[in-house]
Amino acid sequence: MKRVLVTGSSGCLGQALVAKLLVHPLIGRVAGLDTAPLTLSSEKFKACPGDIRDEFLLRSILEEEQIDTIFHLAYLTNEPR
Repeated sequence: MKRVLVTGSSGCLGQALVAKLLVHPLIGRVAGLDTAPLTLSSEKFKACPGDIRDEFLLRSILEEEQIDTIFHLAYLTNEPR
């Protein structure tokens, strides 16, 4: 069973992808990393609030959840130039 991390999971594309992954028979676990965490009531989903730029947080999620696939959908909308 695949263990997947979706960055940007509370965005429009992220929510749609998470919903599809949760019903896929080969997906055992989905973790969602976002600054505004997605709230879902599924045993297969874990919300991970935080910023993709936090290297320690990202590494700990990858190790704790034993992630083998990442869908990177995170982006900044109001980052100063």
